[in-house]
Amino acid sequence: MAIFIACFFLYFFVISGAVYNYSEEPPFMGHTRDARTGAVVPHVFMRRLNAQYSGEGLAAGMLFCAGGLGFIFLDMSQSQRLANKNQRHLLTLSGLLLVLGAYSLIQLFIRSKIPSYLAQPL
Repeated sequence: MAIFIACFFLYFFVISGAVYNYSEEPPFMGHTRDARTGAVVPHVFMRRLNAQYSGEGLAAGMLFCAGGLGFIFLDMSQSQRLANKNQRHLLTLSGLLLVLGAYSLIQLFIRSKIPSYLAQPL
């Protein structure tokens, strides 16, 4: 189990862009000043496709890991060692919620970063 946890954390750091964050040192979030009001407006997503803020990478890495954990729960729910049906249903439901929630939030992240992603052509 310790090896799995170590590999899972390594997967999280690789997926979240820890090497990019270490080498490029981007800020956690960005901000711009509104020209009309002069107020500072925070930005979570960098609009360039080949760049990211640190917070953006960590959030995306966390969502990918949550989806992977959901698939692990779905696999565990099919085990013959589970005698209690409530445990099986709880693992199945939590696995489905994790997978579907992570998928829909990752789609939202991609559409925020690339506004024309999967848009219908005119």
